[in-house]
Amino acid sequence: MDIRSPSKPSSSNKRFQSGAEDESHASALTQSNESKSNLPETAHPWNKESQSVSGFGNQKTLKLLECIKLKNSVSSLISFQNLTALEVSRCHELENLVTPSIANSMVQLKRMSITDCKKIEEIIAREGEEVEKEIVFSQLKSLRFQWLPSLRSFCLSKYSFNFPSLVELIVKECPKLEVFSHGKIDTPNLRKVCRTGEDKGYWTDDLNTTIKMLYAGKGPITAFFLFFIFIFIIFIFYKFFCFFVKLI
Repeated sequence: MDIRSPSKPSSSNKRFQSGAEDESHASALTQSNESKSNLPETAHPWNKESQSVSGFGNQKTLKLLECIKLKNSVSSLISFQNLTALEVSRCHELENLVTPSIANSMVQLKRMSITDCKKIEEIIAREGEEVEKEIVFSQLKSLRFQWLPSLRSFCLSKYSFNFPSLVELIVKECPKLEVFSHGKIDTPNLRKVCRTGEDKGYWTDDLNTTIKMLYAGKGPITAFFLFFIFIFIIFIFYKFFCFFVKLI
């Protein structure tokens, strides 16, 4: 399912009304594994009164593209048990993506990509009182965060996360990223964090430590640059030393 801010509506799609927010807005929804629809420009597109809730459970691919007024995580009434791929891009008002309940329903999710969202601070939002909770992404293999200037953490709460299948993590242009998560993280098959899909990646100790090193100016690229500068300075001092020795 491809969801984006409304453009010209397609007459081939089934229409439904979102009465809770604005009856003048209409959306289109189809029941295929990967279909397209338009999203009303509302802050809460998946509210309790939405008649589209039942349609999301059968989707395998969901794309949220340019939903300019989408601010908060999706409703916990929606289940994504069949979802295998999630892509979010250019949703510039989005602050967080899903609640822990939604995350735990994503039992088939294999790929998640969040790109170019200016305000998103965390992926998993806090749900109610902060209590110890484990969230498991059992099938997730690939996770990408790119061009997220406000992202501080995958989750700002102290939830525990288990990623038994995760083998690819790409983090690019996320300058405010402090740690991956503030709770316990288990990534038994992850061996590197990459800035792009082509570099060799970087790893030290664990995921949180790796993120800290990368975004505290101590990643492999920065370390190599500093080492080069250090060697250059030594070389200059050596040249000056040799010059003064000859003068003496």
